[in-house]
Amino acid sequence: MLKNKVKFSGFLSDLPIKTKILLSILSVLFLVMITFITLTLDSNRKLVLQVSKSEIINFTHLSAEALGYGLSNLNLEYIRNIINRMKNEPRLSSLLILDNQSNVIAGLNQEGLQNISVKELLNQKEPLVKNEEICWAVPIKGYDPETLKEKILGSFVVEFSLKSIYERILNEQIRFFLIAAGVMLFGIAVSILLARQISNPIAQLVKISRQVGETGDYQLRAEKKTGGEMGMLVDHYNKMLSQIEKQNISILNSKESLAIKVRERTQDLEKAKEVAENANRAKTDFLSRMSHELRTPLNAILGFSQLLKMRGWNVQTDIREQNEKSIDHIFAAGNHLHSLINEVLTLSQIESGGCILNLEPVDMVLLAHETETMLQPMAQKYNVTLDCGNLPHNHLVIKADPKRIRQVLNNLISNAIKFNRPSGKVEIRIKTDEENQLTLIVRDTGMGVPGDKAETIFEPFERLDWEFSKIEGMGIGLSISKNLIEAMGGRIGFESEVGIGTTFYFTMPLYFGETSDKETSAY
Repeated sequence: MLKNKVKFSGFLSDLPIKTKILLSILSVLFLVMITFITLTLDSNRKLVLQVSKSEIINFTHLSAEALGYGLSNLNLEYIRNIINRMKNEPRLSSLLILDNQSNVIAGLNQEGLQNISVKELLNQKEPLVKNEEICWAVPIKGYDPETLKEKILGSFVVEFSLKSIYERILNEQIRFFLIAAGVMLFGIAVSILLARQISNPIAQLVKISRQVGETGDYQLRAEKKTGGEMGMLVDHYNKMLSQIEKQNISILNSKESLAIKVRERTQDLEKAKEVAENANRAKTDFLSRMSHELRTPLNAILGFSQLLKMRGWNVQTDIREQNEKSIDHIFAAGNHLHSLINEVLTLSQIESGGCILNLEPVDMVLLAHETETMLQPMAQKYNVTLDCGNLPHNHLVIKADPKRIRQVLNNLISNAIKFNRPSGKVEIRIKTDEENQLTLIVRDTGMGVPGDKAETIFEPFERLDWEFSKIEGMGIGLSISKNLIEAMGGRIGFESEVGIGTTFYFTMPLYFGETSDKETSAY
């Protein structure tokens, strides 16, 4: 039984809210109607019986008074007339008129009263209801003609049929049931309407919730069709969806922002990794080139020194000429070694912030001519033409460190020579503009700078592609030049076209202060 109860409870819990509300209202309405009908019908039945009893009592008393006159005079004709008038009562089924000795004087349908005890009926306080009949007996009183005193002359017994009364009760019940059925139908209609008013908003919320769960679309909204608590429920539900939508958008934006930051961070890390790997390769290349660049002049110095030692010093002309050539080689190798060491030291000073500049007026036209003269042997070695023919004839002075500006110009021109093609050309030009800026230009006819090297050309230890790997140098000249020019208040840059050539330039402000011939020297 408990198991069945649990199943029934589970069945009820699984019903839709509309069905639950409808069942609840109808159950209450049914119980109320049944109770009301039962109480009303019982009350009506009791009322009809009570009325019937009152009517039979009145009938018997009135009839007994009329019969008292007939019995007092023993007028049987009068008694029969009264009996005939009694037949007009439709409910009357039987009657008896008895004398004091219980002898029947007259009667009607006496068979119905054969089993009735008159004496018991006379002792009853109210009529006796038996099956579909109701019986009642009263004494017949009259006056004695001799004494003129009232005395009991006999008894009057009647029996009414309740069939008509029960039929009337049945008709009343049928009419009442019809009214109750109408009320019940009206209650059902009202219940359905109320159930819809309550369940439809909830059903709509369930539908929207299902759609949101299936599609993830928090822009859906429930339609408000009623007021009151259900309307407030719809409003709060839509407000909740709006808040979830905002939070969802915020989460998506945060997710996208985080994804962008992760991608950017990943790219930064990849770039940093690439830069570190490039720096590591550059360092390795630099060490390799450094060892090679240092070893070459050292080998020359050691080799020619051993030749001098083996030859000894001889005044013979041929031996002396050979020794002088060896000394020239030793001197050249020593200068090259000195230059390499100076470049490394300069770069180290720049990176450590220990490079001290002594700014003085420097005549750039004179410096350009001197640098051309100094690098002519190198240009002839590489079969490259140096052209300074179009330099201005007047003095163009800037304020810079003479040693460092010479180093920059030497780096730019020597690079233009080394990275040029055979029978190529290097042009050195100087121009000024309206803003009193001097620009020194070094243009070559070499192979040009590839696009992938353009961004790192001024980085230390960076060189051009492998086809130039046999050219001497450690790849720090341009980095030193850039740092020195910027430290002296200028800027440096380049333009290049692969297969055509490259143009390096730097710009410095002109100096118009008072200068002496010494001050305006190239060094």
